[in-house]
Amino acid sequence: MEEVDAQQVLRNKPWCVHNQLLAIQEWPPNVPFDKLSFNSTPIWVQAHGLSPNQLNLYNAKLIGDLVGKYLEVDLTQDGAIGCYMFLRIRAEIHLDLPIKSGFYNSKADDTIEWIRLKYEKLPNVCYSCGLIGHIGRDCKNIEACVEKEQPKTMKSMFGPWLKVSLFHYPKKSLSQEMVAAPQQVLLSSSGTSSILGSSFDY
Repeated sequence: MEEVDAQQVLRNKPWCVHNQLLAIQEWPPNVPFDKLSFNSTPIWVQAHGLSPNQLNLYNAKLIGDLVGKYLEVDLTQDGAIGCYMFLRIRAEIHLDLPIKSGFYNSKADDTIEWIRLKYEKLPNVCYSCGLIGHIGRDCKNIEACVEKEQPKTMKSMFGPWLKVSLFHYPKKSLSQEMVAAPQQVLLSSSGTSSILGSSFDY
């Protein structure tokens, strides 16, 4: 495989075959094969429902680190962010942990709301436990993972709403080193910079 093709394959992760994740990693020449880790994958995540002044790079990094490890945020050709009315973030997620289904967000009137996260190219995920790699009928977990602050109106933390079509738009991306100061950060009820509802019971 040509180098440019290999980089294209790595860049467009995750790859799925019949809705099953095909884990692909670059093999450093100084690392033995049995030391390679296949327990994580990058994925594009969309956060809908934020106010316009919360569509900024600082919040993109907060959400990316909530999901897993922030990698980059999607930008338009002129460098704008959030013109699609949502944040599109690439993050490295851990495959041995349930995916994050959302978080609480402070509103201007001091109330809070639940912001759902949607994943592009999401492989099979269990709607009972939130783990990637199997579906509900094959789940061996006795209890489903439940968010401590889960909205009472939600019967389950996981469902078909987690999946969204791959978003296509002329863009460029901003790496972690280029994260700028916020217009407005996501705030907890105490006024500290944080994302609410980020802890899960496993």
